[in-house]
Amino acid sequence: MLAKTNRPLSARSGQSKCPLILVAIRFNTKYLFYSFGGQTMNDSKEPPVTYDGEVLSVLAYEFPFSKKKEIEDRIKNRLKEKKLGTYDANRTEVLRRLKNDLQLEVSKSTKSTYYKRSHGEFCDIRDFDVSKLTDDMSKQHPSISREIIENFVSYSVYVYYLR
Repeated sequence: MLAKTNRPLSARSGQSKCPLILVAIRFNTKYLFYSFGGQTMNDSKEPPVTYDGEVLSVLAYEFPFSKKKEIEDRIKNRLKEKKLGTYDANRTEVLRRLKNDLQLEVSKSTKSTYYKRSHGEFCDIRDFDVSKLTDDMSKQHPSISREIIENFVSYSVYVYYLR
């Protein structure tokens, strides 16, 4: 699927124009590939479907104005569909804290401590130091596997910065 967005960064953060060209990105599915600023990255290995991955894929679209009960119902339905066990409120809260930390940091855009620099005219995942962000989030959230955090950091940059 090809999606093209030409939305300037200035519309979101008051910074210089930074339109985006996006090919595709998927989190916690059979494939993950994306193209930003002409560089294509492919991850052909299939990530396993996990409780944490499914919960984070729902929580990624939870915002302060979202109704918590609706989000919990979506999570419960997703877990039931994928046969990943019963809903665990405590585990979901741990994952929600990770999501909130990433959402807060990545939404700062150019003011984020992990923002390196613009890599051209278009917004690019390389604008963020994803590996350092992953390392720091792994230290802050030791109960969540590094693999899950690594996948979700890239997805968070896409959702909260590139879109």
